[in-house]
Amino acid sequence: MLAPDIYDPALNPLYRDVLAHYGVTALPCRVRDADRKGKVEAGIGHTQRTPLKGLRFERLEDAQAYLDHWDTRWADTRIHGTTKRQVAAMFAEERPHLQPLPPTPFRYYAFGTRTCTSTAASRSPTRTTASRRPHRHRGRGRVG
Repeated sequence: MLAPDIYDPALNPLYRDVLAHYGVTALPCRVRDADRKGKVEAGIGHTQRTPLKGLRFERLEDAQAYLDHWDTRWADTRIHGTTKRQVAAMFAEERPHLQPLPPTPFRYYAFGTRTCTSTAASRSPTRTTASRRPHRHRGRGRVG
């Protein structure tokens, strides 16, 4: 998020493309507004502190099996601290509204600005980007 605006946020192009791929919308939080942001991010810390703390797994499948068991036996059955409702019951209400994931995962890419100069073209290992650009465009910023 480049600029958190509740009505028209300025999004990093990579983040914007991830949101579009998964068909979701970003809901930016106000800067320094802990009451709104903390509940979303607290779940990540809770998972890192509670079931995984101090454990090591030789295989990813073993870790997944452990987390599935923990999720079923503890996380889903607990009473949520804020809502005072069972987590599994709340998820059961939300589940019909969830959309399936896209058939292909998002393909990440590097985003940045490059500057081409006549000396950079001679040092470039591939010499394709800068050497093919007309001289009048060298030295200008380029996204790629």
